[in-house]
Amino acid sequence: MPTASPPPTRSERQERTRSALVAAAQRAFARDGFHGANLTAIAAEAGFTKGAIYSNFASKAELFLAVLDHDIDEAFAEGADMLDRGAWEEDLGSEDERAARHTGQVVASLEFIATALRDPDLAAQLEQRTERIRRQFVELAAAHRAEDDPLDAEELGTLLLALQQGTGLLLGLGVPSLTGEGVAAAMERIVAPGARC
Repeated sequence: MPTASPPPTRSERQERTRSALVAAAQRAFARDGFHGANLTAIAAEAGFTKGAIYSNFASKAELFLAVLDHDIDEAFAEGADMLDRGAWEEDLGSEDERAARHTGQVVASLEFIATALRDPDLAAQLEQRTERIRRQFVELAAAHRAEDDPLDAEELGTLLLALQQGTGLLLGLGVPSLTGEGVAAAMERIVAPGARC
């Protein structure tokens, strides 16, 4: 007869709670923006009370940073290839649903950035995450750049970050821009001109 699994530990339960809250917050921020997202509603969507949020996060801003950390981890997961054109395409929902979600994410990000710029501690935390993303792009550039490229890996990584962020902003504003596949192709062109673009 198979033995029953041991019950989850306190830290495992807390990690599950945090993960559920982050997932609910991710949806709420995309739907309602940073300022419009309601902590009570986020907790309820995750199956908890608002107290669960404050047991895990000091503030809405800290919860937003946890969502950002989750997104960075997913984007740069081990084995992820930022030059893979298919990796940039979302399969979740219709084109209109994806556009609305993307616009919501851009709005939430812009609201958070404006808030963080007025708070030195939040600004420093946002800067750390932005630098983490840039470092990932620098590593990508270092792995793919031609030896005779006039730009070094640091410069190329910063350029890739600007492309990613700028394209996201344009899409959020409804300006015709690159598709996910187009972003990957543009990144490839930047780090490896003439490769297969």
